[in-house]
Amino acid sequence: MSTLVAVVVVGLGSYLMRLLPLLTGGGRDVSARIDHVLDSGAMAAIVALVVDDVISSPTTTTRIATVVALVVAGGLAVKGRSMAVLIAAGTIVYTVLTRLG
Repeated sequence: MSTLVAVVVVGLGSYLMRLLPLLTGGGRDVSARIDHVLDSGAMAAIVALVVDDVISSPTTTTRIATVVALVVAGGLAVKGRSMAVLIAAGTIVYTVLTRLG
């Protein structure tokens, strides 16, 4: 539950920080430092979700499938693939491995 709260808070914070300049009429972008902090917060929330999934997986098969899917998605990320490709590849790997196991 605390992971869900973290994801929602970071998401809302990121959304509001990006929306405020538009609402105030300034039309300015947020500073590079604020943008970096918000991006890091989002990534930290995603990592927390993944770690929680690996730890709370009921079986060894699902743990292994999660780790392998992460390795595949991480390798694609290093190669500069889009987020859509990472999610699709991770989902396919996870689904195939859990169905086989």
